[in-house]
Amino acid sequence: MTLRKIDNPFEPLDDAGELLVKHEAVELIESEMRRRGLTQTDLARRAGLKQPHISDMLRRRLDRFGVDRLNRVLAVFGARIGFRLIRSRRAA
Repeated sequence: MTLRKIDNPFEPLDDAGELLVKHEAVELIESEMRRRGLTQTDLARRAGLKQPHISDMLRRRLDRFGVDRLNRVLAVFGARIGFRLIRSRRAA
């Protein structure tokens, strides 16, 4: 994966960037579901969502939910989508 410089961290990701983040999050969710033997219903209950929302995620209907909903599901696995500030060593 390539990292890109973001001049304004408060500016939303472009469509392609957001889709990439969502896709990678769903891959992690699928992997953790398999590893832990969870069904969509199990995961929905733990995340406080309805099973059809989990189904939409797993079917890559990425336009139907935002990062906040993904974070609710990722929290079940101790993960989240976030931004990190990194100070450059060249900064004066």
